[in-house]
Amino acid sequence: MTDVSSVTELIARVKPSLIFHLAGSFTGLFENDFQVNTLGAKYLFDSILSEKLDTRVVVVGSAAEYGAVLAEDNPIAETFPCRPVSVYGLTKNYQTEMAKYYARTSNIDVVIARVFNLAVPGLSQRLFYGRAEAMIQAYKNKQISKVEFGNLSSERDYIGIEDAATQLIAIAERGTLGEVYNVGSGLPKTMRSLLIEMLSKDGISGDVIVEASSESVGRKGFDVPRIYADISKVASIQNN
Repeated sequence: MTDVSSVTELIARVKPSLIFHLAGSFTGLFENDFQVNTLGAKYLFDSILSEKLDTRVVVVGSAAEYGAVLAEDNPIAETFPCRPVSVYGLTKNYQTEMAKYYARTSNIDVVIARVFNLAVPGLSQRLFYGRAEAMIQAYKNKQISKVEFGNLSSERDYIGIEDAATQLIAIAERGTLGEVYNVGSGLPKTMRSLLIEMLSKDGISGDVIVEASSESVGRKGFDVPRIYADISKVASIQNN
């Protein structure tokens, strides 16, 4: 996605009628993440225009675009102002604005799915769910005697892959050109309760959890205490 000629060649060869654009980078390095998260979308749109295709594009963004959210702001609707506090959130928000720009100026058939947190096996360990999954496996293998995390009181919106896919399909089929749609469960869940659920699936007691300071486990940056989605907009097109 960072090589414009490769993107152009792929679009010209496949001539897709529908694209789910899920490419993403969260290295925390602006140059890297900007290349993938922002310029990758631009190369995609330019290639569609050059081939004169009527491709529908579902650009997959992130709840990280909302950034600095206060507890009383929830649930977060798509109209909430984006105030990203991470390079990932910033460059994903650039991607969203890029998509809106092309929808306005070039009539690219693009809609934006702003995905909250996925509860899906095999995620990167840079994400809480993936890190928890890896630590539980290490505990089962007797490599560690406790599962240690920083602050677990933060509340997030977690959605399973089947529900997320159902919402993404509805957005692809019935979403309005240039619009943003939240993808989530619409419910807050503490990180601790999610971790206990994951442990219980393997028959492990929550007593193995150790909650330390975020600094002691190497966690840095701004921690949003509570964020969950208002999903009424995507629900309205699912029910049509």
